[in-house]
Amino acid sequence: MLSWEFDAQWKSDASARSEVEVNFIAEGPQTTRVELEHRNFERMGNDGGEKMRKDVENGWPARLDMYAREVAG
Repeated sequence: MLSWEFDAQWKSDASARSEVEVNFIAEGPQTTRVELEHRNFERMGNDGGEKMRKDVENGWPARLDMYAREVAG
């Protein structure tokens, strides 16, 4: 798990800390499922939390796709 310390304006702010947890689950000898959960947006307040949730909603899937392409070679 890592601490995501950015506010809704993407400025460093430890008080707006949310959490990102990434799990790698073996599903077979050559298959791994990656699960990512980004949580605790409410620490940014209602408006800030909703903005950050929307901002990262498409960002994480794109990053995971990049990761999958890199791993696949």
